[in-house]
Amino acid sequence: LAANWRDIRNQEAKQTNRREPEVQQEVLRGYDMAMQLIEESLAASPENWKLHLVKATLLFDKNGYSQTVQKSSEFSDRRDAAFKQFAVAAQKYADVVPTLEKLKQSTEVYDLWFYAGLGACDLGKVTDKTVPDLKQYPLIRDAIESLPGFLAESHMAKFANNMFTRMSPIKPEIKFRYLKGGFEIVGDHPRAWEARNLYDYYKDLVHEIKFSTDLDGEDVVGADTPFGVYVNILHTKEIERESGGFGKYVQNQNNMMYAYNYGRPTENYRDKFTESVEQALGEHFEVLNVTFQSPDTMESRPSPQPGWRITPYAYLLLKARGEEVDRIAPLKIDLDFLDTSGYVVVPVESPALVVDATSKKPPMRPVADLKIIQTLDERQADEGKLIVEISATAKGLVPELEDIIDLKRENFEMVSVDDQGVNPTMFEKDTDEIQILSDRSWTVEYKAAESAPDVTEFAFSNVSLDEATTTFQRYDDADLVESEQSVPLERSYAKTSWKFLYWLIPIVVLALTALAGLVYFVSRPAEEVAQRFSMPEDVNPFTVLTLLKDIKSRNGIGQEQGVELQSSINRIEEFYFGEQEDDSPDDLASIAQTWVRRAK
Repeated sequence: LAANWRDIRNQEAKQTNRREPEVQQEVLRGYDMAMQLIEESLAASPENWKLHLVKATLLFDKNGYSQTVQKSSEFSDRRDAAFKQFAVAAQKYADVVPTLEKLKQSTEVYDLWFYAGLGACDLGKVTDKTVPDLKQYPLIRDAIESLPGFLAESHMAKFANNMFTRMSPIKPEIKFRYLKGGFEIVGDHPRAWEARNLYDYYKDLVHEIKFSTDLDGEDVVGADTPFGVYVNILHTKEIERESGGFGKYVQNQNNMMYAYNYGRPTENYRDKFTESVEQALGEHFEVLNVTFQSPDTMESRPSPQPGWRITPYAYLLLKARGEEVDRIAPLKIDLDFLDTSGYVVVPVESPALVVDATSKKPPMRPVADLKIIQTLDERQADEGKLIVEISATAKGLVPELEDIIDLKRENFEMVSVDDQGVNPTMFEKDTDEIQILSDRSWTVEYKAAESAPDVTEFAFSNVSLDEATTTFQRYDDADLVESEQSVPLERSYAKTSWKFLYWLIPIVVLALTALAGLVYFVSRPAEEVAQRFSMPEDVNPFTVLTLLKDIKSRNGIGQEQGVELQSSINRIEEFYFGEQEDDSPDDLASIAQTWVRRAK
């Protein structure tokens, strides 16, 4: 009931108008209320095995639901507590089963414990995303075998018989996991013969089909350089015939106008595998590209192993995220087959690959039939730019530009290189060797060197790989035309020369120095001449007369001005100390300042 009530679609159908957070809170509250009722019931009936079983399923179910609402580090501990409660319920059942009538004897406690070990108490809710606990299967077997007397055999027989009959709600991708776990409990019990036949069929599928990953080149991959991994399906002729081939696994059937999957639901196999690659490798590798084999040309070819065939499936372009990376994790593909209960999804996993990402300069990846086109573009010459576009195709990964071309050009300086990165495009057709094709392009910008003369010619770069072929071409307006390796330039890229002005530099420096000196001399403040006499702090007739007499007695003025100085002294004495009052002298301060200034 809780599993149904907590589905937001059921909430919408009931028109409760609850939002998802509100539904989550209601569900958790419901779990708590149910647990409270169970605890109260157990307090009244502590030996009731069914109450203990309900408590175990509630603990397990609530823990799983809470983890979907918010991740918790306590998930594993709470799950272990739920499993311990299943063991308690099984023991309580074992205590009372000898007293039960045959019709009331049941494997329910072991069934639900087994389902929980698979990942969910509701068998129909177990998916390939739920995490199983493989440790529970032997515990369940021991619990059944510990029942007294013939009860152990009767319960094991009933459990074994139910293995096949209860498969209908199981999702196809869980069938193999379900049967494998079930047979760890019942072993070779004869009552499980129908399930055994199905399980043996699944095991044959697993034994006759493998998933392999092979490095494209050496295992020294570096941390900054892309490298490739071939992904192949290894299989027997019989499996290939029974499956009808593997072309559908490189398709997104749900995106196609028409797709038939032999009675099975259509699937976006291509996207599903790409997602699984990201999940398996994304932590340690940057997944740059996943190139799938074309379904029209996806044919098997002989394998070195007798009786086996190999079908190319995909090519992964990866780049390690750090020098500490030392392995490529296993990859998984889900293959589906028809069986007596409908169809089954069999997961097939590749082994891990060891790599070395510590090298700063890993070796070049295997490459063949390298073809290079160099194109001259002068259409931005008015900005001083000369552009060379370089494109390359190859069998294998096109190498780095510096590994195939010398970028240094006479009379030109390289400004920048825009690398679009290597791009695997498709698998080569009509060949026994599995080979990826790739392309790559660069845009190289040049400018005329500072010391270059008026350049009239440009020479394309030589290719350093002997097995490579190269073509030269140039733009003629918007058209491309082939050219020779040396190309006459249609525009001028020479720098303007100012060397003829170099002899003026010393003269200009001297002129500027002289001008600066003149400006300084004219604009500098006049130096104050040191004076022998100074103004009295208090200007009055006594202090001014004392100053003037001091100037005269100390020869502070010339002889010609002595008469005038004496006249000033006389006038001050007569006005301030004599009887003539009508002949007023000038202002005392002015008289003092005048003679201080004249004094030497």
